[in-house]
Amino acid sequence: MPVSQYYMEFITGYVTESAANTWTTAAIEVPTSKELTMAMIIHQVEMDIEPPEHTAVGGTVVMGYLIDDDLEDRPMFDNTHVIYAKDQALYMDAAVAEVAWASAETHILGGRVQTWQPGILYAKKKIYVGCEGVGQASAKTVRVRIGYTLEKVTTEQFIAALTE
Repeated sequence: MPVSQYYMEFITGYVTESAANTWTTAAIEVPTSKELTMAMIIHQVEMDIEPPEHTAVGGTVVMGYLIDDDLEDRPMFDNTHVIYAKDQALYMDAAVAEVAWASAETHILGGRVQTWQPGILYAKKKIYVGCEGVGQASAKTVRVRIGYTLEKVTTEQFIAALTE
């Protein structure tokens, strides 16, 4: 197991919807260790979302999530399981048949790359990336890159990170 107390390491993951407009998650194994009380400190998340499709009229959106549990349904952005969330939206104006507005909004903490100082203590064995489109004709993909260090913590800190 790498010990990266001073140098940030990266893990990546992605998820593609199982069908268009369907909440889908994928697990990413993380290098935490209960036996060694090694926790991951998340310092940075980069998220890339496949752009929404142009439709004849109305809005479309693709939402991406980094969450700490394998949830059955898409969470709201303020759900306690959400570590990071981002969406991209597109709205077509029927009167002029062109894009009226587009967004690349991040609803939790910032832009495409989010950093935390100090980092987020994470002790679970898996972290999940989730994706759901609305108004899409095809399944969409969300990719994440997580920058982290490993740190030996006390048993109490490890348990607290698991239960928060």
